[in-house]
Amino acid sequence: MRKKSAEQNNAEPNNADKKSIPFLLSEAWLETLREGTVNYTNYVSHLYQEMDTGKISLEDLGTSEEEIRGLIKKGSLLYAKSLISRIKEGEEKKLILLLGEEAKKGYFSADDIGISEKELRDILERR
Repeated sequence: MRKKSAEQNNAEPNNADKKSIPFLLSEAWLETLREGTVNYTNYVSHLYQEMDTGKISLEDLGTSEEEIRGLIKKGSLLYAKSLISRIKEGEEKKLILLLGEEAKKGYFSADDIGISEKELRDILERR
């Protein structure tokens, strides 16, 4: 996650220009994350890029590190469910590798994505 500088920690929120393009884009990226997206890693990256460009804090956007972590977990879960669905439909090799990588992040359990631990292990062993 993004760290605040010592100056930011002691300063008042910068009350970013809410009409600036970086602020508006930051809000859009955050809203999409809140709605849920399988492309969460890209959206989080874009959010932080715009925040850096506009010198915008999470507080300026009405959010927190805790919410961002929760949105990352939500996105990971959506992505894993999407992969499971596609694997069950027959799209396998690359998707199993992607699922394995996502599973290593630890944001979801097999139960969270609608399968048993045994099913998840069996799928991952198909590689």
